[in-house]
Amino acid sequence: LTAKAEDEDIVRGLEMGADDYMLKPFTPSILQAKIRSLIGNRAVLKQTYTKLLSLLGTDDEISKDKESAKDVFISTLVNIIEENISEPDFNVTKLASSMNMSQPTLYRKVKQVANCTIIELITGVRIRRAGMLLRQNRYSVQEVAEMVGYNDISTFRKRFVEIFGTTPSIYAASAKEQ
Repeated sequence: LTAKAEDEDIVRGLEMGADDYMLKPFTPSILQAKIRSLIGNRAVLKQTYTKLLSLLGTDDEISKDKESAKDVFISTLVNIIEENISEPDFNVTKLASSMNMSQPTLYRKVKQVANCTIIELITGVRIRRAGMLLRQNRYSVQEVAEMVGYNDISTFRKRFVEIFGTTPSIYAASAKEQ
């Protein structure tokens, strides 16, 4: 909400990340409607991205959500994580660098859009991939852990149980039965 009414001010404000640009004087009812709309849109985006990152969804649901997402930010993040998935030292610093962003800015955007931390995002992508690999029944749990960037099998198991609610070996065995 500003008194700056020049076109270049509006463009600059929007390019800097403003969701909307309202000039003074303003009508309170219009401002309230815009705020309600922005909050509603953010809630929908959070649901979309939470579902995208939900490791309990099927691969088809995740792919559809990726394609239908209006904002490519999370899709870009997930793609970068997947490209570096086997690197155990891939971390927030490297992700921020790949996105050409500072760590605080990346953290803020991820928290705002996906309602999770960057570490949760990286872990979620890794463990989701591990679940897909285990369902194929072509690799041992140790091999899958290494393929998704975990050198320590106990940490891998702990994260896997947090997300899937079962150990990787039991998960693989149940996938084999199906």
